[in-house]
Amino acid sequence: GASMSRRAPLGLVVLLSATAGLTTSGFVMSTARRSAWAPAASTQPPDDAPKRIIRTPKLVVLDLDATLWLPELYTLRPTTEGRWTPTLGTDVALVGDAHAVLASLTRSPKRYHEDTEDPPLVAIASRTHRGAWARALIRQVRCGDDVTLEQLCGGAGRSALRDRGAGRVQIYPGDKTAHFAALKATTGFEYDEMLFFDDALDGKYGNCRRVAALGAVAVHTPHGLTWERWRAGLDAFADGRRGAVVRCPTARRRAPSLASPKTGLRSSPTTSMTTMPCVSLAMPFAALLLNGAKTLETRNAPIFRGFEGRELLIRIGQKDWTDAHWRTLVDETAAQLPKGVRRGDIAGVVTVGATERIADVARRDGWPA
Repeated sequence: GASMSRRAPLGLVVLLSATAGLTTSGFVMSTARRSAWAPAASTQPPDDAPKRIIRTPKLVVLDLDATLWLPELYTLRPTTEGRWTPTLGTDVALVGDAHAVLASLTRSPKRYHEDTEDPPLVAIASRTHRGAWARALIRQVRCGDDVTLEQLCGGAGRSALRDRGAGRVQIYPGDKTAHFAALKATTGFEYDEMLFFDDALDGKYGNCRRVAALGAVAVHTPHGLTWERWRAGLDAFADGRRGAVVRCPTARRRAPSLASPKTGLRSSPTTSMTTMPCVSLAMPFAALLLNGAKTLETRNAPIFRGFEGRELLIRIGQKDWTDAHWRTLVDETAAQLPKGVRRGDIAGVVTVGATERIADVARRDGWPA
C-alpha cells in the first residue's frame, strides 16, 4: 500500500491522505495555455548552422503535439457550443524554433545539404485522437509566405479527411510503426532514409525507440523542435547513424519555449509552466479521492513506487467502474464531483505515500479500492 496525502494517486496499495485539491474545471486549458507562454524563440537559423552535410535524409517526419505545437490537442476543450476547431495563435502555438525550421525546408537546400538538389520531403506522423483538429491546424501553420504545413507535406488529399492518413500526412491513433509503414509504402523510401522528430522517447506512449528499431534515425525533442535538435538530427544522419535515437542532453522535461506572435502566439504571458506527473482515475474513485473518502489506491503493479512524497495531478476519467461494491463502504454523496468539474478535467492534486506489496490474498481483498 502507499500512503498519500490528498493531492495525488498512485501505487499497488496506495495510502492517500486528503490534503487539498484544485477545483477549476478549466484547469487543463488555463495551465497549458497561459502558464506555458515563454519569451519568443529565435526565428532565424543561427550563424553556426551547418553548411556542409554530406549525407541527408530523403524524408523528414514530424510529430505534432509537443513537438511542433502546444498545448497537446487532447487537453483542449471547445470554447463554444456546436462544431469547434482550434485556432493557431489563440488555442495553440508553435513551440521553440518550429516555424524557422519549417521555413528552412521551403528555401534553398544548400543551407543544409550539398549532395542533393532538392531538400528532403516532409511528412507528419501523429497518433492524436483529435485528427480533425490536427488537420485543421496544419492548414493554418505557414512555413513560408505561400506554403502551409499541409502543402509542405504534399497536401492531405480527400482520404485524409477520414480518420486514417493519406500520403505523407499520417494522423490517427495507434503505434507509430504503422504510420511509418504507411509512409514507406507511400514514398518508396526505406526506413534508413528517414529522419524522425518526436517528444516521446520510450515507455508505453514512447515513439522514438520504436521508430529507431525500424532503422530510422529518431531525434528526441522533449523541449519541442529547436535548432539544436534539428542540427543534432542532421549531424547524426550525416555521420551514418541508423536505427538510433539521438538523445537530448537536457532531457529532463521542462516547458518548451513558444514561438513569437508572428508565428502563432497572440500574446506573451510571463508565467512559466510547471510540468507534473498525472494519473487518470475512473469514477467514482477520482471523486472519492478528491473528496477525502478514499485514502488507498490498489494496483496490480507498483506503478507509484518511486513517487513517494511527490505531488501528482488527478484527472477525472471518462469511464465508470462497473463494480458497485463501493456503495456499501461510503456515502454516495462522496462520489459526486464538485460543481463545474467535468469528465476529462484535471481537478486536484494529491501527495503520494509509500507503496506496499500485499502478497496475502485474504489481506489484500480486505483493502478498500
